[in-house]
Amino acid sequence: DEDEHNGPLKSVEFRLVGIDIDTNITITIPITTNDTTLQTTILSPLQEYVNYSVSFAVRNGAGLSPYSNPVYSRTDQAAPSDTPQNVTTELLNSTSIRITFYPPSAINQNGPITSYNISYTGEPYNTVTQYKAISIANPIYPAVQSVSINITGLQEYNNYTFSVRANNREGSSGLSAQVEQTTGISEPTASPRFTLISASTTEIHTVISPPIAIDQNGPIINYEVRISTPYFDILDYVTNVTPNSTEYPLESNLNFVATGLEEFVKYSLRVRAYTSVGPGIFSDALLQWTTAAAPSHTPQNITTQALSPTSISVTFFPPPGIDQNGIVTSYNISYTGELFDTVTQFETITITNPIYPAVGSVSNSITGLQEYNNYVISVGAINVKGMSEFTDGVVQITNEAVPADSPTLVFQSLSTTEISTIILPPTAI
Repeated sequence: DEDEHNGPLKSVEFRLVGIDIDTNITITIPITTNDTTLQTTILSPLQEYVNYSVSFAVRNGAGLSPYSNPVYSRTDQAAPSDTPQNVTTELLNSTSIRITFYPPSAINQNGPITSYNISYTGEPYNTVTQYKAISIANPIYPAVQSVSINITGLQEYNNYTFSVRANNREGSSGLSAQVEQTTGISEPTASPRFTLISASTTEIHTVISPPIAIDQNGPIINYEVRISTPYFDILDYVTNVTPNSTEYPLESNLNFVATGLEEFVKYSLRVRAYTSVGPGIFSDALLQWTTAAAPSHTPQNITTQALSPTSISVTFFPPPGIDQNGIVTSYNISYTGELFDTVTQFETITITNPIYPAVGSVSNSITGLQEYNNYVISVGAINVKGMSEFTDGVVQITNEAVPADSPTLVFQSLSTTEISTIILPPTAI
């Protein structure tokens, strides 16, 4: 009312107090006309999406009037003008990381936060940026509580960079400052590989290639090599070897030589890799024979029997399987007479369709011998690489026979009535 001005009005002061956001604004607008009719005034700049209590007072030369009763009005929403705050990470296991963060500062949310977007990129794997959305059910304004979410299905022992964006009805904030977290080490999920280089009588030379890089899941600290064979009850042999590099992922190969092996044995070589957490899976078996060598043991359990005055049966068993060192294809029988046939003679027994290892007894008859003569008999085993030593000699005498020659009678006259005779035995042989 003009009568209540008590003097010319100089200005109007508006007082705006945020109800849900702690903000207070005073705006003074000069009065440059004596027109006291209803005026329209734009109050700015104000904060986005704030419920303001608005009251005003007028000022004349004597001072400021009391403030009017307040009216209430909310400004419109806008995209958040600040990023989420205090982003932190927590390692859960080798494939999971928990992200925790706080909303943008209340005054910069500019409307109810309805969702967040987490972006993350891996190094050296999963390098394509991925996104995880978090929807906020029944959002409050302003948001004040921290938000946590577990990011799963990550690559083991991989460094990830995370950032977070807040969203409301009008748009999105910028990305928060990046934080980094490395997933934990796990057992390798792929096996190393063997490549054969060469084999000898007692060694197998190989190269160990590391598991596929993405499946190493941590630094490889050890290889376990298991060597086994189904032959001769040889126990499994386990050895551990250290890679020649500590790089991650491991790319360099490792030369490995299996030593102290038996000749002509089929071995199975398998390998698995270890991280600090434990072992991975074994590789497929590399199957490889060592090469043959001459038998390292003589035939066994040699026995003899006279069959007739001119023949002897010889029976024996092969060398122990582990000492045959190859497929025994023949045997050499040595025999020497003590009184007659004193020149050593040999007879070879060829094995038809030999098996490995040889296990059955072998028998052979030596014929054309001298009657009733001691023979020293020994046997050697032969494979493609040579012959074993001969066995110790076994003595066997042939049977007696009717003399093959008659005695000689020598006469000498002693007198008219006496004769002297001398009987000479048959020839010795």
